[in-house]
Amino acid sequence: MFQKIFLGITLILAQISMAFASTSVPYTCPQIKRHTDQVQWKCLEQASDTLVYKAQMMSQLLLEQIEKIEAQLGEPQDVFFIARAGSSMNGFDQLRSHDENGNRISLDEIFNYGVSKMPNKSLDKSAYELYLSRNPVISHDYQTAINHSRGRISKKYIDKKRPKLKYSHGGILFRTPEGVWNIYHELMPCNETRKAYLFQDSAMSGTSSFFVDKPHKYIGLVIPLNKEIQKRIIKNLSNKEEFMARGPVYRAMSNPWQADTSNSNSFPLEMIEYANMPERQYKDLSLMYKFAAKKRDQFLDKRRQELGVDRLSVAQMKHIETKDEEYKKVCRPDYAVRKEVVRSYAQNGYEPTKIVFDTSLNFKNGLKNMFKDLFESVKVSFIPLVGEHIRPSKATYAEHIKLGVGEAVSVYSIWQYLERQKLIHPNADSSLFEIPELDYKTAKRMVPVVEGNISLFVDPDKQDEEFSNFDRVLEEMRTGKRYRGQNKHK
Repeated sequence: MFQKIFLGITLILAQISMAFASTSVPYTCPQIKRHTDQVQWKCLEQASDTLVYKAQMMSQLLLEQIEKIEAQLGEPQDVFFIARAGSSMNGFDQLRSHDENGNRISLDEIFNYGVSKMPNKSLDKSAYELYLSRNPVISHDYQTAINHSRGRISKKYIDKKRPKLKYSHGGILFRTPEGVWNIYHELMPCNETRKAYLFQDSAMSGTSSFFVDKPHKYIGLVIPLNKEIQKRIIKNLSNKEEFMARGPVYRAMSNPWQADTSNSNSFPLEMIEYANMPERQYKDLSLMYKFAAKKRDQFLDKRRQELGVDRLSVAQMKHIETKDEEYKKVCRPDYAVRKEVVRSYAQNGYEPTKIVFDTSLNFKNGLKNMFKDLFESVKVSFIPLVGEHIRPSKATYAEHIKLGVGEAVSVYSIWQYLERQKLIHPNADSSLFEIPELDYKTAKRMVPVVEGNISLFVDPDKQDEEFSNFDRVLEEMRTGKRYRGQNKHK
């Protein structure tokens, strides 16, 4: 039903931005798909009235905040770093990146400290149970011992100056030459497993995949980048030089120093860093990528000719991606570029957010889906992007996760990096960066906007039903109680 409400808006915007959405973009293997048609996006078909109308209102709040920032700066802005809340991050304690003397604290240091606080100095469960059987005075079971060790980590390394993690998912907000706002971000939608998409869709249509979610709070962040960075990103997106390939496993915690183990927030970070590179290096990397992509395409053309087909089938492409050893040598046209981009932000002092978290929360409060693929990281082929002195090297990420420690490219870490590198518009008022929370009071203010859309885009004989649905959503927001008879969109 939602599609009928906003189909008109979406089709108009889709026609305007089709030039940016239709071109096929090369990816690493295994392939990550690009998803640009939000009308057919199945998450919208599954979304409730509540999610749909809140997404539309968040789009309106975003537009209002952009207008405030542009008014404060006195000129239009075309590129922003954008973020929103997702699942609650209350189970995470942020850890310090540097000690009191300014020395970098590595994840290995934190991990080794935690292991040293285990009674038997080991995370091996079988070894601990054997140790327990031989030391009857020790009363803690394995999980309790892990919890105590995790608590000692928090006490020693917790960063009391850092704010709580409010935002979990970031992207690039970009105004096309035609004036349409698009959000570029990577997402694993509708609880799909081991599959991520690069989404490009209209930020203002109310159908944005960026906002159709179930966050613990409806809040957002929008940061204007400096003008030089804006120009570069506009050029990159216009030329399809997005370098968005991530890898098949989608996770909240990740290894930001390796090619296939980063998370979705690495996409905007790498886009911004690439745009910030010196002109000569920037041009060389662009040429390097195009040459590697051409070599990859020539290889696929050769395989297609050998198979005697005009177009490779899904099964044939899957076989090539997973079984063809020769293809693995050419399937990563972005690899050399990403290696230099990651090396660049490492040298420039980027620090991922180090975290200790309660692993017992994995199956509570909706966090199950956030971590369900986390333990699959041991199956991923790690490809180092930077030196051993940066990335964790003494233990695997699976071992880190047993102890509940890790690091990731977080929205907060990107925000801090933008500030340190002076990549934010120098005249921007930071008090305008955070989008006010969508609560009942704010929703009431937006009633004319939503009802206007219903009047414009819903068939007259269906409008009363949609007005009623919206009234019910407002009542849910007012009372905080869910309507039990709520239906999914058909």
